[in-house]
Amino acid sequence: MISVVLPVYNEPIKFIEQSLRSIINQTYQNLEIIVVDDNPARKDLVNFLRKEQASDKRIKIIFNEKNLGLTASLNKAMNLASGDYVARMDADDISMPTRFEKQLEFLNKNHLSLVGSSIVVFDINEQGQEIIKKTLHRPVNDKTIKKFLHYNNALFHPTWFGKIELFKKYRYIDFPACEDYEFLTRIALDGERLGNIKAPLLKYRSNPEGISKNKKILQKTSLLYISQNYRKNKKSNLNRFKEYLASPNGYKTQRRMEAYYTEAKKLEERKHKKEYLSYTLLVIKTLLKNPIAYRLNNNSIRSKYLIAAAKKDKQQ
Repeated sequence: MISVVLPVYNEPIKFIEQSLRSIINQTYQNLEIIVVDDNPARKDLVNFLRKEQASDKRIKIIFNEKNLGLTASLNKAMNLASGDYVARMDADDISMPTRFEKQLEFLNKNHLSLVGSSIVVFDINEQGQEIIKKTLHRPVNDKTIKKFLHYNNALFHPTWFGKIELFKKYRYIDFPACEDYEFLTRIALDGERLGNIKAPLLKYRSNPEGISKNKKILQKTSLLYISQNYRKNKKSNLNRFKEYLASPNGYKTQRRMEAYYTEAKKLEERKHKKEYLSYTLLVIKTLLKNPIAYRLNNNSIRSKYLIAAAKKDKQQ
């Protein structure tokens, strides 16, 4: 049996319904669907979920008494899960009909602990039509994935599919907006085998607003901290990270990160206006002046190289 874990919070009912339908209509049907409602104030969500549960007995609902956040909600779901495997989903994404069937076969055939897949990024236009924006890939084999983790997250979180023992043993740790990346680095250091399916098995809904600027700075600081430890073959410690954030070095890193994203916005504007000379001069100035900018750009270049190389790799 596969336990599908679906946290919900503030997504529109329409999005949640589409996400839930994509789970219910999978070609692989031996499922339990664990929905974690992390927004107890939403009566419309409670009513919708109870109605869905009444029509499909595979749906189990956890109603949090207060907002706990994603990490705690995921861990609660893992405690309740009784399947042999866990599949992750987000409430505004859509799984392809054969996703679970293909991931289960791929995971067992290649003796892996956790797998993901490529994703299709989509949006809805004003006429209500689905617009495909791009397809995103990650490296496919265990060795390259572990190299990629030096720079960024190597498995798209909503596509995760793994053995239940893995989630119960390691659990999520509440690194700010990086709980999935930290989880991957931890299990990679312990020698767990990872993989990605080249074919896109999930449609990822584009969010034009994204996370707020302050949360983005914290997220990127968290990612940089975890990646630095991983390169040293060290697991990251949440308490030490909090101490780092409160230290002068942590404060300096966040201010430099903030400056980098301010400059990045200016660069995007100049590139859009085709002001290539001023664009190039600002790039050089930013890289020379801000060590964080240099590090982030270096990570980005190395990530893109590994992704390009992975497209030539044969699927495991």
